[in-house]
Amino acid sequence: VTVWCGWCKKMDKDVFTQPEVISAINNSYYPVKLDAQQSADIRFNGNTYEYKMYGKKGFNEFAVELLKGRMGFPSLVFLDEDFKIIQALEGFQNPDRLALILNYFGDDAYKKTPWASYMKDYKIRLQNQQLNMQSIRTVRRKKN
Repeated sequence: VTVWCGWCKKMDKDVFTQPEVISAINNSYYPVKLDAQQSADIRFNGNTYEYKMYGKKGFNEFAVELLKGRMGFPSLVFLDEDFKIIQALEGFQNPDRLALILNYFGDDAYKKTPWASYMKDYKIRLQNQQLNMQSIRTVRRKKN
């Protein structure tokens, strides 16, 4: 996140306020919002990270480390219980996709299931739910 990032502000307003995203975060995470360009030192896990100039703009070294130098915003970084990076995710995510990603990492599915398989299973579950909803609607119509 940065103070000038329009997509970051859109995620704050339109994504992080959605019930499915809030629920996924509250169930599995300790969320921390970090301004990648903050000039104050950050102390984390026994290290001190400082603000440094990179090209025309400066960034905090902690953000550079978390994002492995790929300074795109918005970005989300998932850490495990030992504060090791699981995955850095760059770019705007809509609420449905972000909830799915949050559950993938939050439920530790990433440890056993590749993302492509997880997505495929999700799409099948979603199609089945939609078919079930259509059946319910059909049953209701016949009863009326």
